[in-house]
Amino acid sequence: MQVRPHMARIPFSFYSVLGNTFALVDEAAGPGPSEAEKSRFAHLACRDGHGIGADNLLALQRAVPAVLADIRRHRGYPPQAPTAGNGGPTPFVFRMFEPDGSEALCCGNGLLAMARHLDLFYGLAAASILTELPAGEPVARAIGRGEAPGCYSADMDAPRAMPEGFLPPGFIARDAGVFGRFRNFSAPDPADGRGEAALHLSGYAVYTGEPHLVFLEQAAGTADAPDAPDAPDTKDARRIFAQLFDSPSRPCPGPDPSRCRRESVALLRALGLAANSRSPGLFPRGINLVFARVTDTAGVLEYRCFERGIRKETLACGTGAVAAAALAHHLGLVAGPRVTARPVRCAWANPGPDTALTLTRRPGGAWTLTGRPVLVYRAWADQPAGPVA
Repeated sequence: MQVRPHMARIPFSFYSVLGNTFALVDEAAGPGPSEAEKSRFAHLACRDGHGIGADNLLALQRAVPAVLADIRRHRGYPPQAPTAGNGGPTPFVFRMFEPDGSEALCCGNGLLAMARHLDLFYGLAAASILTELPAGEPVARAIGRGEAPGCYSADMDAPRAMPEGFLPPGFIARDAGVFGRFRNFSAPDPADGRGEAALHLSGYAVYTGEPHLVFLEQAAGTADAPDAPDAPDTKDARRIFAQLFDSPSRPCPGPDPSRCRRESVALLRALGLAANSRSPGLFPRGINLVFARVTDTAGVLEYRCFERGIRKETLACGTGAVAAAALAHHLGLVAGPRVTARPVRCAWANPGPDTALTLTRRPGGAWTLTGRPVLVYRAWADQPAGPVA
């Protein structure tokens, strides 16, 4: 098989939100990969060492009939473009692609990156943007500058009931509502070399534009008796949270104190892969895992997230932070409308006070996500035009 010698030169901007990285292609300003080539370009954008090395590919497009018709022709969605909350048209489209080329639904940090991009290169302090195209019912979200210099915000709306297709029948009660309680989610215990032991956890299914299973330390016991100390999920939860989150009471023994962190990364990876790779019949569309604990009832939590799309732990996750904050508020574990969410993995490298996302609950239950997206650099990538017979 031969490859055409000429290349398609694709300009992009590389953004980071607390270590969650994106290669953003601005198709509103000029041509990018064709719709047929976007998934292949995502492979290049997300490859470490042999590509750009971003977590995800973002595509910014204009919500005009020709663009939406091209998407429908190649993808089969969306059926139509909704209007923004003020009754006017939604001018932009948010697209995000995973390393395998599939298209994601939404991304909180990706929306923050696009808000900064629209401010830097279009002078837009606020904009409406279309998200969740693959769901078939796109959602228009407001994004723009935040209150503090360098901060940007995205309207993440209120959590919704989990859409069909993400969870197996009976995983949560039919009348569970927005926060669907489940018990005894099980995964192989990575500490058992024989592969016979299993870990059991209880938590909540929360949908914030992406599907999450949220395990909150203060509500990690069995669904029937949260305080039962001998319940399997209660005992396993204590062990897992102790390993995932640094604690002065759990010093790492031996000459290598970083070993505990490496082991915690391996644990979360094993749990995430168990849900997304080893149990395809359980979660056929993949599922995000969020582990969080409230550290200050005034409104501070720390969290870690395994993302279904990149199949690894991300340094920070916007929709996961919203899910954890909304659940903590729902359970009465935090007071007030504002929650500071600190991503543990990012804080290992950058432990300062700015290593956090801010979640603000508005009247009616909608949440606003605020963070500091950084434009790292702008460049272009050469993509071969494709194979020929």
